[in-house]
Parts: sequence; structure tokens; C-alpha cells
Amino acid sequence: MTKIEVPSTERGVVRVFELGLEGEAARGFAHDPGRVAAALGADEIDIDHVEAFPLSDLAEMRLVDYLSEGYGIEPAEMAADASRLGAIDGWVAIVASPAFGGRAQTITPRAPLSLVASFAEDIAPPRFEDLPSGGAEGIVVGSPGDAPPVGRSRGPMIVLLILVAIVVAVFALRFGGGG
Repeated sequence: MTKIEVPSTERGVVRVFELGLEGEAARGFAHDPGRVAAALGADEIDIDHVEAFPLSDLAEMRLVDYLSEGYGIEPAEMAADASRLGAIDGWVAIVASPAFGGRAQTITPRAPLSLVASFAEDIAPPRFEDLPSGGAEGIVVGSPGDAPPVGRSRGPMIVLLILVAIVVAVFALRFGGGG
């Protein structure tokens, strides 16, 4: 049985599984977080980050192209697994890192899931550049009197909302309610 360590800090990993179910059984599985978690051997799973579909849904697109375009995985990273990805017939399940909710887990995938490959999304590291204007340099100076009053700005907004609601109600009664 394959054991996969998922650290709490994991980001940008995409795992591709062959789903050994078809039709309604596969569709039901794909929408049931409990069944997906059990098949992954995970404590719990966020189903919003699990995608399962029949490869026929891709029409003419290959799975490697879908992973490249949809998940930002570099084709070169998939080269070693291209034949395994191309051999999948039927349904595929794609599990992205956020599915584990930032919780460290050891998963042990089992039927109906069969791990095909794991990939890292191509995420560019953040770049920090100097701001273009000298106006952003220095220390911000202000007095506490410059801050807007706290709690006072809601009153006029509430009155305005009540007035708008009255106008809408009168308009609806006058033009929309009387047949």
C-alpha cells in the first residue's frame, strides 16, 4: 500500500488518480467527501479541491494538456509519466493540495483510487520590487484627529437605506401590484 506524507505546509501539488468506477457510481463517488476521504485514506477532505470526471469529457484534449493548461504543470515535468497518464481509460480524479485543508496527513490511497502521478504546479515566486515613486518613501505622519469618527457613519447610511426601501415599496404597490 502506497503511503504519501502530506505536510501541513504543502502548496501547489496535484495528484492524479485513476478512478476505478464508471457512470453513476463514479459520479456519486466524486461528490461524496466521506467516500473520497476513505479511498484516499485521509482524515478528511475538502471536496471543492477534488475533480473527478470521465476522460471522454476532455473530447480531443489529452490529459497532459489539461493538466498543463488547467493546473499550470509544466509539460517537461509530466514527460516521465506521460505514458501512464495516456494509458488511463475511463475516469480520473485530480486532488490538489488545498483538499487537505493545510492539515498534515499520511494518506494511503486504495480502491477505487489508484495513484498515477504527483506533480508540482508551476507557481512563480513572488517578486518584490521597489515602488516607482519617491512619494511612497518615508514615514507617515498624522494625528489621531485625522481618523474618521468610529461608529457615526452608519446612521446616515441606515436612514438612506430605509428611504430607498420605502420608495421601492411605494413604486411596487403603485405600478406592480394592482392588476
